[in-house]
Amino acid sequence: NGKNNRRPTLTFSKKGLFSINPAMSDLIKLKPGDKVVFLKDEEKPKNWYITKSKEDGFPIQITTRGKYTSRKFQKRPLYEIMKKTLGLSEISNSFSIGPETRYEGDTYYQLILNKA
Repeated sequence: NGKNNRRPTLTFSKKGLFSINPAMSDLIKLKPGDKVVFLKDEEKPKNWYITKSKEDGFPIQITTRGKYTSRKFQKRPLYEIMKKTLGLSEISNSFSIGPETRYEGDTYYQLILNKA
């Protein structure tokens, strides 16, 4: 119905392919050359956050075909860590993006696991 495309979402597969939808890209103001960094709350290991960076993190591949643009990166070790700490299944999963959190001048977004 198209409504899912308007909600900021990060999806990922068991092969470690992470995809950022257009709404999430707009929310975090993702530009070519940006990278994303994931952080886990040490006190609450099921709480994960994402932020963008110019220096550190995983580089985002942005490709456009016709009117469609994809934003993705491949990182199987990150998937394996998330799978273990979040108890994920072997199928594709997705996160909704929570409200922004400011910490020491940086903006972070909480990843909220979408349950099937």
